[in-house]
Amino acid sequence: MAIYLPPKPYERLNVFFGDLIREMRQAPPQDYGRFLIRAEEEFRRRGWRDTNPAGVENILIVRLDLIGDTIMTSGFIREVRANFPKARITLICSPTTLPIVELCPYVNEVLTLDKKSLFGSFVETFEKIAVFCRDNLWQKKFSVAFSPRWFSDTIIELLTVWLSGARERIG
Repeated sequence: MAIYLPPKPYERLNVFFGDLIREMRQAPPQDYGRFLIRAEEEFRRRGWRDTNPAGVENILIVRLDLIGDTIMTSGFIREVRANFPKARITLICSPTTLPIVELCPYVNEVLTLDKKSLFGSFVETFEKIAVFCRDNLWQKKFSVAFSPRWFSDTIIELLTVWLSGARERIG
């Protein structure tokens, strides 16, 4: 007898994003905003943006810069830990800065994402980031995701924060 296991929330999201990306490939660039609105509506419909009464339990910090900028972020990460001592903190950094941050005492997990491998058309970049988020982030259900930058010169960090599925996004 087969046992039925209902799909996990992020598996349903994966199907949605697969369909969305296929549609985006056929659409002109001026329609991409409409697709992003649909994606946000799907995150909300599936409960990814709902308030968690338990508060902040799982934090994502995305910093894909070079060494100097990443080092300058260490104070921010320390203060996030001080304000949320029981939260699980995941840091996404570039592969070049991994040796600097992998032993950071304020984070529980460090993931790498190579910005250079993501460059391409908007749809290609969107798809690669969605796959990264599906494989590494969605199952963690982040309470909040940060992109601690003074300015945002890269859509890659912003898309990663947004596609992480985090309930709140700051940056």
